[in-house]
Amino acid sequence: MSIKFKFKIPALSILLLIIVNIILFYILDVMIIAIYINYKIMINNIILTISYASLFAVISYYLITKLLTEYSVLNDKNHIENELRKALNDINNSNKELQIEIADRKKVEKALIESENQLREIIQKAPTGIALLDKNGWLVECNPALQNMLGYDENELSGVLFVQTIHPQDIPEFKKIFQGLIKGDSDVYRIDTRYIHKEFQEVWGSLSASIVRDAENQPQFVIAMIEDITTKQQAEEKIVNYQKQLQSLTSELSLIEERERRRIATNLHDHVGQVLTLIGIKIDELHEKVCSTPSDPLVREIGKLIRQTIKSIRYLMFELSPPVLYDLGLEEAIEWLAEHFSREYKLKIQVNKDDQPKPLKGERNIIIFQSVKELLSNIVKHSRATSVQIFIQRACNDLRIVIKDNGIGFDINLIDHNKNKLKGFGLFTIYERLEYVGGSMIIESNISQGTNITLLMPMLNIKPTDYYNFLINCKTINHKNN
Repeated sequence: MSIKFKFKIPALSILLLIIVNIILFYILDVMIIAIYINYKIMINNIILTISYASLFAVISYYLITKLLTEYSVLNDKNHIENELRKALNDINNSNKELQIEIADRKKVEKALIESENQLREIIQKAPTGIALLDKNGWLVECNPALQNMLGYDENELSGVLFVQTIHPQDIPEFKKIFQGLIKGDSDVYRIDTRYIHKEFQEVWGSLSASIVRDAENQPQFVIAMIEDITTKQQAEEKIVNYQKQLQSLTSELSLIEERERRRIATNLHDHVGQVLTLIGIKIDELHEKVCSTPSDPLVREIGKLIRQTIKSIRYLMFELSPPVLYDLGLEEAIEWLAEHFSREYKLKIQVNKDDQPKPLKGERNIIIFQSVKELLSNIVKHSRATSVQIFIQRACNDLRIVIKDNGIGFDINLIDHNKNKLKGFGLFTIYERLEYVGGSMIIESNISQGTNITLLMPMLNIKPTDYYNFLINCKTINHKNN
């Protein structure tokens, strides 16, 4: 229809133009005729011609207006039809794209559902307890592992404040880390804490909690993963108890060893030493009686050997258990020890003391003395030091002994402080002895910068005015034990 209409409008315009031209030529012809023939006929013809022309003009105007109107309507209709066709094509394309998108979404939804099912299955079958908490700490969901760990079923745990499952003594720490997660102090927290089983048993769990936030960084959920470490914790407690027992036995053995050394030294002094001294006296008497006789050189040799034996026994007595520790006290014993190491190993040792009283129990004196002796031995064996300074001080209610050397030092990382263990350089035994009686040891060292070791030992709570009475009582008791 639109194609025919495009050809109809130009044809009508040409027809009207022809009619108008004919009328004009007719009028012109009539005017010419009238000029040459008759004026009245001209007037009539002009009037008739004008009437016909007006009628034709009106009819032509009407027809042209109508045709133009129809042309505009048809043109709008064609435009609308084209727009509709485009819209239909766009709709079809959109439908196709939408169908593709729907198919893709279905695939994604299917994948999400499968992934969610797999995740849920993993959570349900996970050997570690998993709990989902809201931002107020209410338990939204938990898996069977957590239910078995606490002894409750899912219905009993649903809608419960998670903090109610935690041991009362550990609740403040849990609240602290939970608030830290909500406030954004950290995204992950790890802590070992205790839980209460349904049958009122303590259950140990290693808790790892993380926060889930929305697009606006607002907290939504807290994911808590709890590994049951009750068996592990019980095993560690047993190990710690065994270590404490071993530490106690080691310290007791050390004290028993010292007592046995003291007993042997005392026996050497009271029996062998005295007998040898008496033999030496008798030999000297014999030497005076048999003087200037052939046996004189032999008697002298015997006397010399006896005196050397007495000297060796006295040295052995001091090595086993120096009497100065029991007779004069710890500070004098450390001074004697410093002189002994200086003489034996050509090592310059300076002892610095304050004048404050330092009352210790007898066993603590022994442990401190053994520790200082072991540390000096370490310096001789390992440090390559040429000088040592020993400071004996009172620090509040503690005895503090600082041993400084100018040796090669060592890497402090070679010492393992984990769980109160020390390894290397013979420090383990010293630490165990000190810890057993409430003491401690601090080690500071750098390679090529020497080593500082501080020994701390709690003292007896005795007034300074009573200190000397305490020393007298200690010496009296040691004398009776000997």
